[in-house]
Amino acid sequence: MKFELSNYEVLLPPYPLEYEKWDEAQAQDYLKWFVSKIPERVDYVCWRYHKDNIFSSKLNPDDPESLIRIWRWFLPRAKVEQMPKEVAEAHLAAFSHLGGRWLDTRQLSACTEYAIRDIGMMMGHIFTVNFPQALYWTTEKIDKRDVWLWHPVLKGFVYMVGEKKTFPPLEPIHIVGVQAGKVMDRRATASDLLNIYKYWEDQIPVI
Repeated sequence: MKFELSNYEVLLPPYPLEYEKWDEAQAQDYLKWFVSKIPERVDYVCWRYHKDNIFSSKLNPDDPESLIRIWRWFLPRAKVEQMPKEVAEAHLAAFSHLGGRWLDTRQLSACTEYAIRDIGMMMGHIFTVNFPQALYWTTEKIDKRDVWLWHPVLKGFVYMVGEKKTFPPLEPIHIVGVQAGKVMDRRATASDLLNIYKYWEDQIPVI
């Protein structure tokens, strides 16, 4: 059986995602657009799942357990390819001194990355629908070095460092992408997304 993500319908942002050039007004405009698109992207990725699993029971997009089924569907369809020559050369120039996995000049295909984004939006949906009193989408600027500068993130998590409370943001698309990276060395398992969901679920305060 051939597994692929051919003819995957892509969600295109309304403008280039040049976060470092944005001001707060544009960041808020993008956040509003991003959140408005979550329902349709969740519906679409569920539709793709059922298109390839016609005898499967209906996928509940509100249920954390659905992350196992959607990830089991995604993994054999994730495509690994070589970076273009120019990109690979720039990558090695920047990171070759680190050795190890940094010498890998493979990447996930663009279509695979689009699916990762949709699954990340689905994970965000599952969090907010199950914990509507605790979690919310936002975007913020701490400083120019902030890795999530103006990105849509989920806030409301509380993480204890010793006796001190911290309030880490969760960028679910990134979290899904990290798990997808395990495809490179064949470490990915169907339970990866649910496991990371449960880890963050433990950081949600009781309200």
